Amino acid sequence: MTRSGSAYVIMDDIEEDIYVPAKYTGGAMHKDIVRVDIIPGRKGRKPEGRVVTIVKRALEQVIRTSNSIRNLQCWCQIRMNMPFDIIVPIDKMSEAIDGDKVVVKITDWSQDHLPVK
Repeated sequence: MTRSGSAYVIMDDIEEDIYVPAKYTGGAMHKDIVRVDIIPGRKGRKPEGRVVTIVKRALEQVIRTSNSIRNLQCWCQIRMNMPFDIIVPIDKMSEAIDGDKVVVKITDWSQDHLPVK
């Protein structure tokens, strides 16, 4: 993944990497295993694609900074290549307070996450 949010997918059966624009990553992150559909592109350019399925997530836990919002605890971004925040209900918190660095184990990759603002 790049800082702009776009990505390159390495394919076993295609010599060139497939460029995936940020708007087509589908929430995939670095080292995830994904299924990609090829998008017809311009001649002379790298193949372009769109993530259609995230087959397997590479990330199981992250380090975040605790930040409470309303009745939720929001683990704000530390990594630039993670396109969303991780939300944890306040009743699932231990003793973390705003500003603490915490390790969060991800147990559900729900697609209905809140967008980053």
